[in-house]
Amino acid sequence: MRWPAALRATLLALIGVLPLSVNGQGFAGKRLFPATPSVVDPFFIDELDLLLSHQPDVNKDDAKVDTTQAALNFSKRITRRLTLTLASGYAHLDPAQGSQQNGFTNTTLGIQFMGPISAERESVVAIGLDAKLGGTGSQAIDRDSFSTISPAFFLGQGFGNLPQSVKYLRPLAFNTAIAYNFPTRGREPETLSSGFALHYNLGYLTSFVRDIGLPSWLNHAIPVVEAPLRFCMESGCKGLTGTVNPGVIWFNHLGQVSVEASIPVNERTGDSVGMRLQLHLYMEDLFPNSLGKPLFD
Repeated sequence: MRWPAALRATLLALIGVLPLSVNGQGFAGKRLFPATPSVVDPFFIDELDLLLSHQPDVNKDDAKVDTTQAALNFSKRITRRLTLTLASGYAHLDPAQGSQQNGFTNTTLGIQFMGPISAERESVVAIGLDAKLGGTGSQAIDRDSFSTISPAFFLGQGFGNLPQSVKYLRPLAFNTAIAYNFPTRGREPETLSSGFALHYNLGYLTSFVRDIGLPSWLNHAIPVVEAPLRFCMESGCKGLTGTVNPGVIWFNHLGQVSVEASIPVNERTGDSVGMRLQLHLYMEDLFPNSLGKPLFD
């Protein structure tokens, strides 16, 4: 298996970007919900996200394709609870047979509404609506010519209220995102996207359970396992596709760096392990008086 050298070099560079002081974003009480790289988290704040991914041997139209992609996502709060998002990317496709292809992916516009946040229960819910705009990407990478509308539900839940007998499970939390995808072209199948992320916050362990003597830099680490899945809801198309993504998130008050493996769940998805690398910036702390505050406070 060959990893692009650029991804390895970028990871080492990004680790040096963020200082160690912690404030953080996405809190429900004392629980931090990180911006998980593969499953959309339930907190929508002013943030900028860069995701680099490489997935070899992806099954696309019954052909094997090595896929490398850079995706950029920008979120801007209109009010404290209402957020607009804009996302796009650039893809490099290297098929086992045929020529390489490069081009921009379709642009996605979204709107999200933050629901109740419970500090006591360490929980948060949100709803959203995305529109992936067909034809906005490059024809070279065979982007969809039709649009897809996706209403979504998001949930985050921490386990900080577990009993003393299982206190070492209290740093655990999960977030999930469920979206139903309606294509605007009638002959295209409807799909269900379902993602689940389970994470263990070592800083929560030190601060609120027991200090076991971890070095300070390790208190900023969150081991995570994610499972972004897609189900075809109609006959005549692929059933389940997706990956299981173990990795680690390192965070501070300015943002986070994440790295994950990407393991296909079946042959329909692919045959080889990929890699995902994320740089996520909290605009609220970087630019508190401009880009980091709601338009209407």
